[in-house]
Amino acid sequence: MPEFALSSDGTPIAYDTVVVAGGGRRRGLLLTLCGAFFLDVLGSTSVFAASPAIGGAMRLDATALQWLFTAATLPGGAVLLVGGNLADRYGGRRTFLLGLAAFTLGSLGCAVTGSYAVLLACRVVQGVAAGVFVPASLAVLLATFTDGTERTKALAVWSTVSGVGATAGLLLGGVLSGVIGWRWVFLINVPGGLLLGLAAATLLPRTPRRGREPLDVAGLLTFTLGAAAVIDGLSEIPEQGLTAAPLATSGLGVASLVAFVLVERSTAAPALPFRLLRQPRVAGGLVALGAAGLTVDGLLFALTLLTQRQLGWNALGFAAAAAVMTVTSVGSSWLAGRLVPRLGAPALAAIGLLALGAAGVCFAATAMGAPTLLLAPGLVLFGVGMGPAYVGGSNASLLAVPPADAGAAGALQNIAFTAGSVVGVALYATGIAAASALPAALRYVPSFACGAVLMLIVAASLTLTTSRPGTRGSAAS
Repeated sequence: MPEFALSSDGTPIAYDTVVVAGGGRRRGLLLTLCGAFFLDVLGSTSVFAASPAIGGAMRLDATALQWLFTAATLPGGAVLLVGGNLADRYGGRRTFLLGLAAFTLGSLGCAVTGSYAVLLACRVVQGVAAGVFVPASLAVLLATFTDGTERTKALAVWSTVSGVGATAGLLLGGVLSGVIGWRWVFLINVPGGLLLGLAAATLLPRTPRRGREPLDVAGLLTFTLGAAAVIDGLSEIPEQGLTAAPLATSGLGVASLVAFVLVERSTAAPALPFRLLRQPRVAGGLVALGAAGLTVDGLLFALTLLTQRQLGWNALGFAAAAAVMTVTSVGSSWLAGRLVPRLGAPALAAIGLLALGAAGVCFAATAMGAPTLLLAPGLVLFGVGMGPAYVGGSNASLLAVPPADAGAAGALQNIAFTAGSVVGVALYATGIAAASALPAALRYVPSFACGAVLMLIVAASLTLTTSRPGTRGSAAS
């Protein structure tokens, strides 16, 4: 039976609650949604490992290479709330298929072009498309799996896909670019996108539009502009440092986000329901996801430089190291999903963040000249921490969300992780640049050490939150 709420004019509207008959069909739907998410995460991280090959083939400097990441991250992070709202108002199936089709076309364009300008344009298409179909896929997932136990299991699978995709992308990107060429990093998305699109057209149910509520254009516009400016400003810090230009851009973005908050408080149908943020469980989950994004992408950025510049590894050597993280993240994500009801999502996230912090300590010791063998436990800890950090944060922020807010909640989850990722790369890059005057063996130590301390602080905060009476149970239910 559909669930109902009242729109801004008092008209009953149906939530996009989805009934999918048969356990096999539901599993197929979940695998399709997770497969699309995997494709997005895989594509994002594989570019990291393939960037040296792309730079060599197109004769790009460091600034041009950085824009390969920014061209997708900036618009993708900026339109997440738009994607969530489209899914909530016009149906997750429509929005998902539209975004996945655009992502597949963008990937094909990246693979076949020989022009850097066209490559950047196609990366923009990839980013915008992912910003649309990822929150839409979460909206369908939350609307399909409404029972607490089923939703916990589904979110555990979803979270596992993220961790596996992030590290598998490093492995695959290194192998593909090192063996058959960098174009295959993008070309592999095309058959994947086509197959997932066919599966989605078959398995995803058609859902009705939600009444007559209009899109909050002013809210979406101020948020999109603000998010884009903040991401752009922070992305420029690794290259320009803490100079006037990136700080001014980030400041303008913050001002636009303040305007967004004011707009949302005065509109009858806000793009972002602030009632979600007022729930301690949701807010704690978003903080955990932001911290995980900061550490994962920040560590990967610094680890790539450490292994390839200081230790002299090639792309295939780094891919082999990434395989260690991939294998351990699969196991830790699976185990974390089973432990959510027992430990509670925030406590699980805290455990994961502590493991990520410990990985940073191992990397710092390696950078200082400790035996390279010490890198191995750091890689294992990285994979071990990624699973519970993301599974715990995702479950805390999404487990109790009603179907009517599924798209917005999915957007918030991805916004938190994306914001953390952008801040993480900027933070680690700034730390490395600031330590350039130090001996080579010490240049990476401040960044790794600061990241480890930050994870300790966030983990302690989450632990204190879960220690309050009744909190653990609510987080897991």
